[in-house]
Amino acid sequence: MELKNHEEIFIGSYARLRGWAIQIAQKDQELAEDLLHDAFIQFTRAQPDLNNIGNTDAYLYGVIKNLHLSHLRKKVRRDKYAPTIIDFETLRLGLRNAQMLDNFQTQEELKRICYFLCLRKESSKSASVMILRFFHGYFPSEIAEVMRATPQVVKVRLNSARNEAKTVIENNDLIEAIEKKLPPEIIVKNEFRSSADLTRALAGMIFSSTYGSCLSSEELKTLYSSGTKEAIDTKTLAHLVSCRKCIDNVNELLGLLPLSERYSIDFIGKDDGGSGNRPGNGGSMNGNFDEKVLPIWRCSSREIFEHQPRQLIVSVNGDNEKSQTIESRLTSIKLSIKLAESPQFIEIFSEQMVRFATFYLADLENLESQKFSCDFSDDRKISLKLTKDTSELLIETIYEDPNFSTQTETISEDKTFEEFLNELKPETVENEIFGGLLESKTKRNDSFTAKLKNSFFPSFAGFKTAFAGGSIAVLLIAAIFFTRMFVLVPTISATEIIEKTAAAEQSNENDTERIIRRTFNFEEKNANGEVVKKRRIEFFSDAVRKISVRRLFDENGKLIAGEWRRKDGVSTTYTTGKVSELRLYKTENELLNGNLENIWQLSVSAKGFESLVGSPENVTVEESNSEYQINFAPKTENLITKAVLHINRDLRTDKLILVVNQNNSAREFSFTETVFEQKPRATVENSAFEPNAEFVRNAKTVGKTIAPNEKVETNEAVPEEGTVKENAPNAATLPNAATSELEVKVLQLLNNVNALSGDQINITKTADGKIQIKGIVDAKNRKDEIINALSEVRGNPAVSINLQTAEEAAKNKPSKTNGGTLESISVESKNSIPAGEILRNYYSAQGLSGERIEAEIRRYSSNALSKSSQVRRSALQMKQIAERFSTSELEKMDEATRNNWRKLIKQNAANLAQSSESLRGDLRNGLNVEAGSGGGSVNAASDADLIRAAKRLFELSMAIDGDVRASFSNSGGSRGSIPVKSGRFSSNLSEIIGLARQIR
Repeated sequence: MELKNHEEIFIGSYARLRGWAIQIAQKDQELAEDLLHDAFIQFTRAQPDLNNIGNTDAYLYGVIKNLHLSHLRKKVRRDKYAPTIIDFETLRLGLRNAQMLDNFQTQEELKRICYFLCLRKESSKSASVMILRFFHGYFPSEIAEVMRATPQVVKVRLNSARNEAKTVIENNDLIEAIEKKLPPEIIVKNEFRSSADLTRALAGMIFSSTYGSCLSSEELKTLYSSGTKEAIDTKTLAHLVSCRKCIDNVNELLGLLPLSERYSIDFIGKDDGGSGNRPGNGGSMNGNFDEKVLPIWRCSSREIFEHQPRQLIVSVNGDNEKSQTIESRLTSIKLSIKLAESPQFIEIFSEQMVRFATFYLADLENLESQKFSCDFSDDRKISLKLTKDTSELLIETIYEDPNFSTQTETISEDKTFEEFLNELKPETVENEIFGGLLESKTKRNDSFTAKLKNSFFPSFAGFKTAFAGGSIAVLLIAAIFFTRMFVLVPTISATEIIEKTAAAEQSNENDTERIIRRTFNFEEKNANGEVVKKRRIEFFSDAVRKISVRRLFDENGKLIAGEWRRKDGVSTTYTTGKVSELRLYKTENELLNGNLENIWQLSVSAKGFESLVGSPENVTVEESNSEYQINFAPKTENLITKAVLHINRDLRTDKLILVVNQNNSAREFSFTETVFEQKPRATVENSAFEPNAEFVRNAKTVGKTIAPNEKVETNEAVPEEGTVKENAPNAATLPNAATSELEVKVLQLLNNVNALSGDQINITKTADGKIQIKGIVDAKNRKDEIINALSEVRGNPAVSINLQTAEEAAKNKPSKTNGGTLESISVESKNSIPAGEILRNYYSAQGLSGERIEAEIRRYSSNALSKSSQVRRSALQMKQIAERFSTSELEKMDEATRNNWRKLIKQNAANLAQSSESLRGDLRNGLNVEAGSGGGSVNAASDADLIRAAKRLFELSMAIDGDVRASFSNSGGSRGSIPVKSGRFSSNLSEIIGLARQIR
């Protein structure tokens, strides 16, 4: 069957396939496009016999459905094998499959790889081959044509260049030496927010490293008409790979794709910016196939055809996988699957997550024995043999590579790698002074550095004579001047390190496949430097449970306290011998402003450090080979007199030191990480997230009934298949089980009295399907108000209500506690709030003076704190409602109930938009806070989008509330820091308003 027929069939069915893909992807447009892309490749590569398929639409629908299941389980595979960026064959594969763009370390590695290859290509053809393959995206067969060599030589040179690059990019000294030898325009220090921007920048760096003259058309024709292999010398090849004009002339001469198509944004990865129908997605505005995408899809198919794996992975139904390293011409993998597990499809991947082939088991019942095979470049082949017995399916996969060799071929270079490295290390003062000048003579004549150098040193020979004559001091001064003026020393700001570390931490916290475990040694020292307290802190965090746990042990290993912190801002604190507290968790600044007994609850993180120190103007960074040290030393009076954060090269905080001046006495607190693990979920016991027996016994004696993780819900927008426990009771069939209509009704009644935002109300479903409403409120009248609001459902046997006041919960506590309000607002006295001085000038300009000004400042601050609190409350209430049901549960609801759920979300979105707009209006007057450019969009017709938007709005509201509190209270940060005047605050507030308006 001709390939063209399979393409025509797929394109002819495209409109229907696209509709199914969007439905399967739960209206995620980009995921649907990826599924179509992969389905096209698998259908046209495997070319199944159309006569045996029968209903082609049904077959392709099954392909897309299976690909979606594989996609859901892709992250597990990616995390398990996790190649580094340089291990991918091309940059495109790395960015699309590894999803490492947000990793600051990965961006730095890519720059370092580029720096190394730009310099090394002048003495090594291997580096030029690596540029063609990794950065330009040429296929190995195309590289063989460009460099006039055999495919085997290309393979050897790629391995050589990759091994050299790995050695160099891990050595900071070598990279600094390389940067000094490169033209300044190649060195890039900024951060990239999209894969398109990053790829363009890397390409620009390569094309800024061009040396020598361009070849004429006649010279190129002569060069490529020769039958001699490896006829192109090193310098010529280095020029070709770094000159746009020349390489495109070669492309035209050899009939290869031009660079403009190789740098298609879609081809290199999704662009994060902009909206609308992105190029290359296969669709058009009316849902028909866009013919422009066909060359790109064919190119992706060829990428698979020429891909050279180092490891083979066989997967059944997206998991049940087995892997084998390729070490010989024949690689065999045998796998058996129980028929009871209903195997539906088999996939074969490389370690880079390139899907070689997918085989579908459409008629397993009648299957006895069957064989499949796929061909690849250089006579390689993958064969699959299936054999079924009574209870198992036996799978044997064989990968054949007739050209595989364990012998290392000898390749000649102008300079060996050792010689290259030796040249990077100056041995004498003379070499340090003159090495850069000699090197710069080979650079472009019009470079700024060369012009300045020539003006200072008109005669190199005369300059060297002066050195020989004894003017060493003058030359050393000149060397220092030259180094300071012309050598680009890599610098990185403390703010940049903190931001990148915070982003890496957020990525780890959002990982739903692994649980974070950390252990710290905690010490307190007095003003004399004597250790007065030693503790150990154990920390667990789970993105699925949406909870983090801290346990505090004394120096003898005895458990003395613990904190269970939920993502919605609620925490439960347990202390042995005391009643537990359920409240909004304390921020870093609130912990510092307390009695410091709970300072062990501080977050040892970049984000926590940033909230402690406030303005970045008093923060500096010291860089070493192993870590970054962030130092904070305030220039004005501050509760914190010193803070030091240690961040390792993996962008993880591993030590925090704080010196706090309280009551004219300095106390030093240090947190030193001793253990950091990201453990697979299956390896962590549930007990890690459950209150310890000591705490539970104590809670029962005082009548407390609330546990911090009483119900665990994932509420994923796209739930994974196969997660339902066997023999679990079906709540819908149990007597007195609550219906979804009743559950939504409960939400409506609590929403009417704002009981889903400030009061700590837990709504859980018991094993028998009943709704439990439990919680603690601050006063009896509030308890009565909520119970009265629930009068409509109080008599329903499927509803249980258990509310307590704080006083009732603590009635047996020996000493009276702060019982009450979970939400308190306080405004500090004169001169104490960061925004005070600006407000004082504002009211003074209006003709006010004295106590009148201070009264207005207190009114203004109290109003801002109140409104930011309302923003957070509205967002929390919206989030509680949105996350109450998963998308699969919503699909099972009748239309009226589902509309009531959506109505509740929209009501809270309207309240959120109104309170946010009011807050922005107030801050515009007095502090001149401008509207930001924060974006974000949501499809209000999509349930999954509503759930995601609600989560995002709550995260933004927490940041907004924190910034307002830091601006209008004595936060412990720098008094010159006013977070509400930052661009980040304006952007966050604008995004809240924009998203809330779209939903309401």
